[in-house]
Amino acid sequence: MTHHSVTEVLEKLYLEAAPPAHVYDWLRDHKHESPSDETVRSLLARGDRFIDLALAQFCSSEQLLRDIYRRGDRGLQCAVLSNHRHALWERRFSTFGITIFETDEELDSFLRDAPSELLTALFMNPGLSEYDLESVFKREGRFKNLPDERWYLIVLTSLYNPRLHDEAEAEAPIEFLGQRSNYSAQIASWTAFLTLPADDACAYALNEPTRTLIFSGVSLPTDRLTKANAGDGQGYVEALREAHKESEREFLRKVFERWSPPAEAESVHAENFNSLREWISSRVALDASYRDFLGGYPDVYVRRGLYRSFQPREEKELNEALEKDDKEFVDAAIENPWFSRRNAPLEVRRRMYEIADATKWRDEYDDPCGHRFRERSESLGKADPTIYEDWFVSIGPPEPSGRISISTLLNRLLPESAAQKQLGIELDRVLESLHKTEEAVTRTAEGSAPLGARIAAVEQSMAHARWLLWILVAAVAYMILR
Repeated sequence: MTHHSVTEVLEKLYLEAAPPAHVYDWLRDHKHESPSDETVRSLLARGDRFIDLALAQFCSSEQLLRDIYRRGDRGLQCAVLSNHRHALWERRFSTFGITIFETDEELDSFLRDAPSELLTALFMNPGLSEYDLESVFKREGRFKNLPDERWYLIVLTSLYNPRLHDEAEAEAPIEFLGQRSNYSAQIASWTAFLTLPADDACAYALNEPTRTLIFSGVSLPTDRLTKANAGDGQGYVEALREAHKESEREFLRKVFERWSPPAEAESVHAENFNSLREWISSRVALDASYRDFLGGYPDVYVRRGLYRSFQPREEKELNEALEKDDKEFVDAAIENPWFSRRNAPLEVRRRMYEIADATKWRDEYDDPCGHRFRERSESLGKADPTIYEDWFVSIGPPEPSGRISISTLLNRLLPESAAQKQLGIELDRVLESLHKTEEAVTRTAEGSAPLGARIAAVEQSMAHARWLLWILVAAVAYMILR
């Protein structure tokens, strides 16, 4: 008996005897190493729904997944359709790359009649290939003859697929396929803005997935590709690049115009259209080459989208945006994570806070927008302190007394060191204690002239102590920086 077969026997014994929760954890942790068929059959024989759920989610046995799916249990069917592994099965021989449906008729019936939760489980599965998703958005292959309403539902569902979003690399099961490409699917996904009905219901439904939808450009029309091919060498490259950019700008103009609210729309419905254009612009604005196009667009919601995502390097960029869009700029820019990133220029971050703190969104009775700015910074700093920092605490404005704290000074010099931050905090505590003692002595001195000389001596000693502390901080900072 080989080592491998011994391991299988031990695993089988463990899984047959382990509590269902332990079996679930084991299958989840070993989802890339499916147990043997004999082990799978023994687990199914236990008749435990929790174990069946684990098999549906993490097992790669084609026949097992079919058997579980055919039971008709809606929850287990969703688990089977969201299983990453089965979606990778022999892509070369299957349109969908899955083998749950044995015949084309079964698959067509599913696409036409399956309830929405099953459609969601399948089309949000990151195991679907980019070609499957591309076919959805282009309405090709099996999707070509679907009724409009059914196709719209599938398109809206597919827009939530992680392969089309910022988290694509984290969510897609790339360990099975090596480096996978999402490029063609990401390009095709943006055609949804020209094919879905431009009504209030779709505007509302599109807002959520658009927030993180990756913009990878649009396909170059054939006539422009032909025209670009007329050049040669470097001229061809430049012509092709410019043709792509102009095609994309034209596409974006159509999208922005198409998703503008009807003149008769009520304010609540108009907001769905306006926020959608803002989210679309914010995703495009991540490509700095579109900044001038978006910044000069005659639609404040498109410009708001730019302010949500741009990365200014100089204060004058903020001042220009403020002059152009005033409160609209401030309201959108507060949500921009750039102003909480550790690598953003300090003077830009400080200027943004000054602008926010001097702005009230609706009227003079509102809190300054600086309050929202600080909350946003604090939230980002807690979520990922390696990229973001709590700006107001770490490098915010000077303290009200006009003094700058030691912890702030050290953090500006050495922002990455937790130990150095703690040193600054402890030294600040000492200074605060000295300051309070000084105030207490001053209050005692009032009306006690005979003690004046001694009090003056104590105050002088405390002043010397403060200078010594500052010298100590400077020395520590110098040694660390050196």
